[in-house]
Amino acid sequence: MQEQAAWKATLRWIAFVPAAVLAGLAARAVMVLMNRFVTDGDSVLELAFRELIGGVSMGATFVYVGALVAPAHRKAVAVGLASVGLLIMGFLLFPAVWTKHYLAMWGVATTSGGLLLGAYLSFQQLE
Repeated sequence: MQEQAAWKATLRWIAFVPAAVLAGLAARAVMVLMNRFVTDGDSVLELAFRELIGGVSMGATFVYVGALVAPAHRKAVAVGLASVGLLIMGFLLFPAVWTKHYLAMWGVATTSGGLLLGAYLSFQQLE
């Protein structure tokens, strides 16, 4: 029985990063798709709102699902995933600033906020 528990824990440690990435991408896709059904144009405000809901949902879901799938040390996993995500967002911010792509800068900011929100929710709800 203990071997089965160890096997499940090992599998969950292997799967928490892919699960977090896939859940984050799925959350973004669902939110953006739902927004496309509601709105009909591509004005600047609609694009900014789409980036807002997509980025926040992706970042928060990435951290929360990753911490939820991890078998132990969930708060540390949430902090680690949020830190790695923020580091990646920092790397992605450089070309956006360099090329003055303001929508990409907004996307980086909203995803960073989602990462922080996911870490906060993980600390509040997970053990």
